[in-house]
This record gives sequence, C-alpha cells and structure tokens, in this order.
Amino acid sequence: MKSILAFTLVLFTVVANAQTLSGKRVSRDIPVSSFSALKAGGVVELKLVQSDKESVTVDADEALQGYVHIVNNGNTLEIDTRKLNNKHIKGNWKLYVTVHFRQLSKLSINTVGHVQNEGTLKFDNIKVDVSSVGNVDLKMDAQQLDLTSSSVGNIELAGSAAKATMRNSSVGNVRAEELKVKTMEVNNSGIGNMEINAENITSFQGSMLGKVRNRGQKVK
Repeated sequence: MKSILAFTLVLFTVVANAQTLSGKRVSRDIPVSSFSALKAGGVVELKLVQSDKESVTVDADEALQGYVHIVNNGNTLEIDTRKLNNKHIKGNWKLYVTVHFRQLSKLSINTVGHVQNEGTLKFDNIKVDVSSVGNVDLKMDAQQLDLTSSSVGNIELAGSAAKATMRNSSVGNVRAEELKVKTMEVNNSGIGNMEINAENITSFQGSMLGKVRNRGQKVK
C-alpha cells in the first residue's frame, strides 16, 4: 500500500509540473524603463545588443510566454524564468530573450542556457557576476572590467580592457586569451582553469586545482 501511495504521489507531482507546448512560437516585444544594470536568472538563451534603444524581445512557445517575468527594479532590469525550473517540458521549449541596452555598469548572470552578445560591447566600468550552468560568450571593449565567476559553464571573453580584476571559483573554465588587458589582478580558487592575456599582472592568487596561463605561459 505504501509503495502504491508513493508511486501515486510521484505521478501526481510529475503531472502537476508538466507543461504542454502549443507548438506555436511567438515573438513578443516588452516595453521597459531605462536601466543601467541587468540581472538574469532561470532557463533562458540570452542575447545582449548594445544600441540607441532599450527594449526586450521574448521568443518562445506561446504556452511559455507567461513564465517570463521582466521588471524594472530601480536602475536594474530583472529577467526571471525560474518558474520553469521544475517543469517537465517536451518539444521545442527553448526560450530566447534579446535585450537591447544603451549602457551597463553591472551584469549578473544566473542562468541555465547560453549567454552571448552581438557585435562588440562598449563599456566604461563594467562589473560582471556569473553563476550560470550554461556558457557565457562576451566580446567587449572596456576601460575597467570586474569579473566574478562561480559557474559550472565556461566563460569566453574577447576584446580589450585597460584594467581588469578576475576572480574565479568555478568548475568551468575562464577563457580570456582573446581579451587583451593592460593591467590585471587575478584570483583563481576554482577547479576550472584560466587563460588570460595581460601585459602586466599586478596581483595574483592561485590554488593547486585550477591552472592560470597568461598568453600561453604558466603563472606562478
């Protein structure tokens, strides 16, 4: 009897958390107020586009559109699809969000999915926090970059920065050999490796697990 009850409970949970797709993909433009910081969480494929406008476009199955929560919280634009995390979905469930922005000072990524950008992003001072499962690929030119990574997925950076601080406590790797930096501070306490491209390393801390290589040479 207990086994039957347990099976019934599991079956009820699966059915309750199931989400049926409509089979019709819909692209929806969402109006937003001006923002200078972006915070993204949940199951989402995210694309960043720098332009002269600020807007969000959601491309997903019609049945999933209601799970996309987008709100302005002060100067931060928040994108949240975490209500989908426990859903059992079959079919083409991928949810794409494209964010057009003018300028960002902070980017927080806590997503399951790929994060990428279009073109080369131009920043003054940008702080990037990544704790994602999917990969993050960004190309940028910045005066100052502050990166904190505690992710499972890999991070790939390209472009240039006058100054950068990189802290990595990830399982995934930080591949920044295509990001040319003049002066850099490095702290790698993760399992993942770091590949960097710095003219001058002003501060370095490393562990015995993840390795750090600067332009192909091992950093002590």
